[in-house]
Amino acid sequence: MRSAIAHLDVPVLLIAGELDVALPPRPAAAYASLFPRSEFAVVPNAGHSPWQDDPRGCVDTIARFLD
Repeated sequence: MRSAIAHLDVPVLLIAGELDVALPPRPAAAYASLFPRSEFAVVPNAGHSPWQDDPRGCVDTIARFLD
């Protein structure tokens, strides 16, 4: 799977919650490094479901990525 990911030629956004204990930001950032055109963002004060904890923060993060 890693070889397939390494050949992806599309932008990828990975979002983590700052307070996520299931997949903390540091290991999540390691996943982002597998994608050649990735961006990684951390939503402050959010847990494992940042879109529920901070919907506005997630929307803003996605909007910046799409700009």
